[in-house]
Amino acid sequence: MLRRALAGDLGSARWGNRIHIDDAAAALLHMLRMPPSAGVLCVSDDAPTLDSEVLARLRQIHGVAEPAASSSDAPQGGRRVSNRRLRESGFTCRYADFAAGYSALAASKPSGTALL
Repeated sequence: MLRRALAGDLGSARWGNRIHIDDAAAALLHMLRMPPSAGVLCVSDDAPTLDSEVLARLRQIHGVAEPAASSSDAPQGGRRVSNRRLRESGFTCRYADFAAGYSALAASKPSGTALL
């Protein structure tokens, strides 16, 4: 996603679901401790986001100017997954959305180390 953002890709009106790797691992441990009767739980962060919004936010974080917008009225696609049942089971994401997770990832890299 970062490569796409820095290359000026505007993205699309496609919904996506993301989760920080640490939250994914914590969710798995949480579910392993639950009774088998808990059923199916979706593991995702708290904020499904449009592809175009993710790319725009990544450019903003890195101080890259927005490319000229194209006039596209493309219909929205993709899927928005709800983690409501996972949260109701007592789990809380440490990184509620992609921006929080990405910011933590960027902050954890030593100065001069590329995220690409």
